[in-house]
Order: sequence, then structure tokens, then C-alpha cells
Amino acid sequence: MDIVLFFQHLPPFPGAGSLRAKSVIDAIVSERSSAVKDVSVITSTHEADPIPGAHIISVVSGKVDNSQGLLIRIFGEVKLGLAASRRLPTLVAAEDLFVISTPAYLTALILSTYARYRNIRYVVELRDIYPQVYSESGLINKGSILYRMFAAFSRRMYSGAELIVVATHGLERAVLEDAPTAHVRCVYNGYPARLAEISAPKHRKFTVCFHGVMGYFQDIRSLIDLASILSTEEIDVLVIGYGNQAELARACDLPNFLFKGRLSFEDTILEISKCHVGLCLRKSGSISEDSFPVKVWEYLGLGLPTLVTPHCEAGAFLEDNACGIQFEAGAVKDIAMKIIELKQKSELLSYMSSSCKKVRTQYTRERLGIEVAHLILEN
Repeated sequence: MDIVLFFQHLPPFPGAGSLRAKSVIDAIVSERSSAVKDVSVITSTHEADPIPGAHIISVVSGKVDNSQGLLIRIFGEVKLGLAASRRLPTLVAAEDLFVISTPAYLTALILSTYARYRNIRYVVELRDIYPQVYSESGLINKGSILYRMFAAFSRRMYSGAELIVVATHGLERAVLEDAPTAHVRCVYNGYPARLAEISAPKHRKFTVCFHGVMGYFQDIRSLIDLASILSTEEIDVLVIGYGNQAELARACDLPNFLFKGRLSFEDTILEISKCHVGLCLRKSGSISEDSFPVKVWEYLGLGLPTLVTPHCEAGAFLEDNACGIQFEAGAVKDIAMKIIELKQKSELLSYMSSSCKKVRTQYTRERLGIEVAHLILEN
């Protein structure tokens, strides 16, 4: 049999999705048995980095990312799905296994529909729950015909899959609510192992950081309010990212609010490694409560204690392992008080950082990629 995988992005495209994709593909190549003949990967990344043991196939479809408007994203994801589908007849047959990764959501719907039509076994690697994300971000109404149509398509995709691998236990619950008979397993995202080897000197001035996509669920307003409180405490707030709320951050003129815009992954990691505390501030809602953002894994890998909102799966993990603290969404004053305390109590900061370093060894992306690969290969 052959294994064919779809990942929207591969390195050198920056972002957590492409790094997770490479870890899974590397693990499948290294862990496969003699029963697996070839491994092929379909991606939208132009001139993707070679992966030894895998045949990379780039399809041209244009830019698709979550910084775009809904209609543009829908068009782009559908276009990508059709472009990928056109390559499938010569790549995957009934005896093979097809692995479909999200995002992009609509692309995954198209590819899973094709697989069911051709009686091809498929696995879904899921990192967000749709159409619930559309609803909570205000893009479509939960009572609308469009929402119900997407929900029906999602149920068919889940029910028809041999396996669904999700990135959080919250996603696992959400999928099973939609498709109770689905075979779902949770494997966390983790962080690249090389992050643990970074030992950049810390900024002289106490600095907290926030990085990543500034989409609907990120609480940028609270981040600015936090910087305003901390401006009298000689504490800087370093912000790196892009997205539809980036202009809000760019417009902030507080002297301690240091907005760097969009940087490469390597430059981003180097910048935040020099900080003292990581921030993950999100708005309230079920999507945020079930989340374990990749930025939290990256803070953990770098040994940074992390403060998160709202109370969520990531926050519970951090508190259980003495690596961070969770707060209600918008609790800016409480967060500021804790940051000031961490600045003043170096022994507390050191203890939490040591806790991060102690627990992080179990959650490297490479190790978890092997776990995902084993689940896929079992099929």
C-alpha cells in the first residue's frame, strides 16, 4: 500500500502547522513497515523543503490563511481542494491510506468527500473544530442554513474516517458530540526539541511577550490595557504577530509596548527566548476554553512561565505542572499583579521556569510526531 498525505503547509512556510506536518511525515517515513511502499505529500507550499523518503507534490492554488476575510478564504480553500483532488487519481487507490490535515477546513471536506466516493480509507488530522469556529468568530450564525450545511458535512467527514487525530481533549469531546461513533485519539502539538537548547540572555528590563496570529480569538485589547498598567512598573510588553487585529497593536503608542509585526519563526523564537514570561490572552468562549495554543507549547519549550486567559485546557495543564497560571478573560489587573510579583520574586520565577524544563521533555514535537505516525500506521 501507499500512504498519501495532504498538509496545507510544509517548511519553509513559517508557522506551527508546517512544523507539525514535517514531524508527522518524518515519523511516518522512519517508522513505516515493509507493507508501506511509497509516501507522498500534497501541499500548497511552493518549493517545499525536501523530506527524505517522501515525494512532495506542490499544487498551485494561491494564498489561503486565516488573516483573510471569510469569502476570500472560502474561495481559496475550495480552489485548493479542487487542485489537490485533481492529483489524487494517480496517487491513491482503494488499498491505500489517505491522511487529510486541517486547516484548511473546506479543502478537507472536499478531499474526504472524494475519498468516500472512491472508497478510499482516510484519516483526519484535526486542529480546529468547524463550523463552530466560524460561529464563535461571528462569521456565520449558528442558526443559519450555511452553518447547518457545514455541520452536516463535518459529521460525514468524521463518521467516514478510519481515525481522527486531534490536538486537544476539548476537540476530542467536540468531535464525539458531532459523531459519537467516530474513532478519535488526542495527541498534543508539542514544541520543536531544538527550542530547549536555546539559551539566549534575558533582557535587562523585565519583559513579557505575546506572539502568533492575531485573529478573532486573541484578546489584543486586553494586551494593550495590560501594557498600560505595566508602563509604570518598568516592564516591557513585546508583541510579535500578524492578522486582522495587527493594526490595533500597531496603533498602540505606549512606550513599553514593543510591536515587531510579522517575523520568521526562527527570529520569533529568538526574540521571545529573551523574555521572562509568556502571555496567551484569548477571549472567552468554548473554542478558547477547549484550546491549547501552540504558543503555549513554545513558551514551555523555552522554559518561560505562562499566563493564559480564559480558564482552559492549556491553563489547567500549566497549573497542574506549576508552569503557569490561568485567569478569567479580561482580568487585566489580576494578570498585571502576577507579572509584578514574578518580577519582584525571582525565586518564584525561577521555580516556575524549572517546572517548565522538567515537564517539557515529554512533549517534543518529534516525540509526539512518532505517536501520531504509529496511530496512522496502525490503519
